[in-house]
Amino acid sequence: MSGNEPSDPNAPARPGGGSTTGFQAAFENHMQGRLAEADAAYRALLEHEPGHIDGLHFRGVLLHQAGQNGPALELIRKSLSLSPGQGAAYSNMGVVLLALDRPGEALESFDRALAIHPDNPDAMVNRGNALLALQRYAPALENYDRALVLNPGLIEAALRRGRALIALGRLEEALAGFDRALSLNPEVSVLQSDRGGVLVEMKRHDEAVSALQKALALDPDNAAALSNLGGAL
Repeated sequence: MSGNEPSDPNAPARPGGGSTTGFQAAFENHMQGRLAEADAAYRALLEHEPGHIDGLHFRGVLLHQAGQNGPALELIRKSLSLSPGQGAAYSNMGVVLLALDRPGEALESFDRALAIHPDNPDAMVNRGNALLALQRYAPALENYDRALVLNPGLIEAALRRGRALIALGRLEEALAGFDRALSLNPEVSVLQSDRGGVLVEMKRHDEAVSALQKALALDPDNAAALSNLGGAL
């Protein structure tokens, strides 16, 4: 997992081969956003084959997307107990642990994911997110930078990188990073909003108002943009 905000950290990565027809039907429903149908198909699959590795893993992903993080964690852990070499499952488990506000455990899970697939930019972003939650801003920044070398258009990495720089007081660098990301993805409200927030901190209020108005034109419900706009006016 790593949306039209940053590429969705909650979108599951595709599984490996060897899946049954029942799993493929569940997975295709999942990919198409038909979550109720997918869940029913995953449950039917697991009733028939309780140890189906991908079925356990991706039903866990679906439950996380539905906000049921405790059961999600149990399913992904069971999948990993049956097949420990799943880098994507370790990364997805880390995302669930972050949602449960357990960033230290999440970091360990992302480390395992990257030990298996060291060049996975989504796992690098996820690892950075755990470090950000732990207020370890400099190493978080390193992870976002590595992810952007591999995938310069990764919105989540650019967004979180900017937030790490803001936490480090490096506002000019944060602004430059948001500008670079917006040159590739100009229609992303949260990038415009965070850019506006930096400009507010830099006392560049006219530019901040312009950025925040763009953010709200893209997403009128952007609460951060509304809040920052109040500080800019």
